[in-house]
Amino acid sequence: ATAAVAEAVAEDIVLVQFDSSDGPLPVWKEMNDPVMGGKSTGQFTVQEGMGVFTGQVVDVPFLKAPGFIQASTKGPFPDVLKCKSLAITCRSLTDYSGYKIAFGNKRGPIDCSFFSIGYKAALPVTKMSVEEEEFETIVIPFDEFSNCNDDGTGLPIRTCLEDSKVCPNEKTLQDMKLITVWGEGVAGDVHLEIKKIEATDCDDGNPHTGNVELLRTRK
Repeated sequence: ATAAVAEAVAEDIVLVQFDSSDGPLPVWKEMNDPVMGGKSTGQFTVQEGMGVFTGQVVDVPFLKAPGFIQASTKGPFPDVLKCKSLAITCRSLTDYSGYKIAFGNKRGPIDCSFFSIGYKAALPVTKMSVEEEEFETIVIPFDEFSNCNDDGTGLPIRTCLEDSKVCPNEKTLQDMKLITVWGEGVAGDVHLEIKKIEATDCDDGNPHTGNVELLRTRK
């Protein structure tokens, strides 16, 4: 007889949820672009078990380039050091390509940005319709997050794969402290509905097991 050996996989770790039956709901704070008289507007509300992020990103008059809106919630958050990716279950009711998600409050290297904090990645959401009532789960590996991002567009100046110094570090993954969703660097209407945010691709047991390559970048 041949014995089959399976790799142990842990359950996903919930970071943010909007169902009051699962415990206290997170408090979210929305902020619009204050730079050079920015005129983007937004709001974040909790409705029917979802976080709803809406608004409009418009050009900052002085800069003649799109500004931003953002909404954030503070931790503490569970330790996700044994996980490899972030999973966001959401849908967009607008065709908007400037969604981003970030976590942590660690500033990047001095040559990266002046205002930006935390590790950020693009959130490529597919436009849905209200009638479809469909949500998608977008999985973003932690090594696609960087804290070296352009202040205007939110896009990475240097990626984690290019420079290990801008990868999420162990301290941040042990408690993200801050999770933020953005509409940034692209003008347009924002309507993002979020069901939950989780850490996924987690290992059962030693938090370093199965995550060696990524952890090498977090020293």
